[in-house]
Amino acid sequence: MRTPLHGLALPPLTVPRLTLSALMLVALTLPAPGAALAQSVQAPIPPGYEASLETERFLVLAEPGEADRAQLEGAGREAERFRTDLERLLGEERAPGVKLIVVLGGSGLRADGSWNVPHVDRYGRIFLYRYRDVFEDHFNSLAHEMVHALRRAGGHRYTGFVEEGLATVLAAEVDPGGVRFPTYGYSLDLVAGHLLAGGEAIPLDQLRRRHGRLNTQCQFQAYAERASFFAHLRDRYGLERVIELVYGPAATDERWAALFDESFDSLAEEWAAELLDRYRAIPDREDAARRYRTETPIQRQPVCVAGEHF
Repeated sequence: MRTPLHGLALPPLTVPRLTLSALMLVALTLPAPGAALAQSVQAPIPPGYEASLETERFLVLAEPGEADRAQLEGAGREAERFRTDLERLLGEERAPGVKLIVVLGGSGLRADGSWNVPHVDRYGRIFLYRYRDVFEDHFNSLAHEMVHALRRAGGHRYTGFVEEGLATVLAAEVDPGGVRFPTYGYSLDLVAGHLLAGGEAIPLDQLRRRHGRLNTQCQFQAYAERASFFAHLRDRYGLERVIELVYGPAATDERWAALFDESFDSLAEEWAAELLDRYRAIPDREDAARRYRTETPIQRQPVCVAGEHF
């Protein structure tokens, strides 16, 4: 059972460069069409770790002293469940035939006072951390990071704005109870809507075209707005079309128009208008937005300003 993060002074979640770069996976063997899943592992075990638990499709590693056998088995079950659900949504043809490595890194607090954050490294290994003395906190970002790892295992390059959007949507589908950045248990309509209503939202086209910079520098706004926009696309046009956007040819202006029968700018306008309507229908929305900004880890997140950052 996951517990909420309201009122906890957790660190700001930053996106490491390794997550934003193209992550290469090395598949030792791939199954023939229709064959059983290969029992190969696509990446080396990181230094300082041992193979704590092996499941059908994962190696689960833990920081020494971080987990007992029951906790490791629980992590393995959670990883297998998420992968089954993700591959069902993505389609069997997009399921890579290699094992993934999940590293349970323990406390995210480093000795120098800085913080580790969930990420997928250049080998495609998923690194997870906790920010309280709660072992299950490791799982809050597992589904999102697994989307990136599965794509790399399938030989796909990182596609920035659209891949992050898909990862957020799929994580919400398979782990709806997860308490994670940037919503921390509040509704996405409240989180993204109050940014839009308060004049703090970054234009979506800038988030799309300047992903590498804004996704890191302005991650609070970027993650909230993008998550809401891709949820809108899923609800209006269906999840399969969103998946096609990411797994198909490059997401050019022409590609957006061909898939959704509208330009990106028109889609963005449609999203914004509908989001504002839903936000304004939330009872006590201003008080709820105030609590969100002052009682969750978002209070430590910088907010980018028009004319200065974008």
